[in-house]
Amino acid sequence: MLHKTLHALYSVNLPVMIWGNPGEGKTEMVKKFAERMNKKTYLFYANKCEPSDIGGIPFTADVFDKNGNFVEKTVKHAKPEYIKLFEKEGDRNILFVDELTTCNPSIQGALLTVILDCNYGDFQIAKDTFRIGAGNYNNVIGTHKVNMALMNRFVHIFWKSKPERWASGFITGFSNSENAIINNYDGQHPDEDFIETYSTIVDNKGNILNTDHKEKVTKDLYYKQAIGKFVVANPQYFRLEELPTLTDVKNVAYPTPRTWEYVHKILTKLDRNTTDKNTGENLLSELIKGTVGEEAGIAFMKYLESYNFHGMNMPSYVGHEETFVFPKKADHRYIEANFESLIYYFKSEPKKYEKLTLFVSNLLFDMAFKGILMKYLAFLVSTFSRELGYTHVDFQDKCKWYDLIRYARL
Repeated sequence: MLHKTLHALYSVNLPVMIWGNPGEGKTEMVKKFAERMNKKTYLFYANKCEPSDIGGIPFTADVFDKNGNFVEKTVKHAKPEYIKLFEKEGDRNILFVDELTTCNPSIQGALLTVILDCNYGDFQIAKDTFRIGAGNYNNVIGTHKVNMALMNRFVHIFWKSKPERWASGFITGFSNSENAIINNYDGQHPDEDFIETYSTIVDNKGNILNTDHKEKVTKDLYYKQAIGKFVVANPQYFRLEELPTLTDVKNVAYPTPRTWEYVHKILTKLDRNTTDKNTGENLLSELIKGTVGEEAGIAFMKYLESYNFHGMNMPSYVGHEETFVFPKKADHRYIEANFESLIYYFKSEPKKYEKLTLFVSNLLFDMAFKGILMKYLAFLVSTFSRELGYTHVDFQDKCKWYDLIRYARL
């Protein structure tokens, strides 16, 4: 299961933290994974690191002006060894930080931007570098306090090897590792780009004809809306008011806006990984719990089981925009959710959705939903002007909400 999980997160390019008991084989499994993927690995033993191992050894250098005259001395940093291995985009090599739970706070602090943004100071490593951390269960409340900001940058794997799996791997040189199922977003696999759900069909007077009309929407939009609706309905899982205590190692995974973005990436790329009939393991569920925490992860997966889109199929109105109408008695949240869907499409293909966005935004103005328009006004003005070349004259002629622009002083 560890190889399968690493393979899944490698495909999504999310940092992963492996937790296990001492001697369990975490380091060896990472090495085996890199070998099977044919990738180079740079191994940091974090408990033996100095900050200069990450940020480079400082040295003084002379600064000259454009005429070659000496100006001053400054401090620069020599390029660390690991930077050289990860400079080239596309290599997808592996940066492995072991013994992360026993390193001192200065090292944990130095790793914050390396793990999240693949940089430290002036040094940049390839954005597609796969970052892995590892630590022991018994060290979570050990000598040095675990940096919870650093922990929030990882998807956490709580690993315990099973005797049968280990024995089989031990005998075969760990050739018994499965890969995850990865969705292909290349335009050639529409079944993997879209998800079937239900949409609402209305007539030209706003009467609802069908709320269970089967449609396909992009997984990207589907899961964004599912996560959005979940956190609005369950604000206690959007973020924690106080960071969790580390009485349980699994508390290192907790919900934040960043980790919900991680969940979205996991779902869009890996949603075909269902429960294994032989082992009962659900890779998707474990990844999500390791991202936003046990309680939030379980609640969200349960919510997702019964979630359906039930919005309006915006792409179906392209070409006959004037037929668009909201259902009668639609509430504020329903209307805003559908406008959010339209904004999603308009952002990706402004020209295609220009007329529909104009029509619906004007409709919102007529319906007195100016609050919704004000939320997206800066985006609308920017996209119409920069992407579609609208002038002030165009805005006056085509946009009923033109006065809102002047009111907002955009």
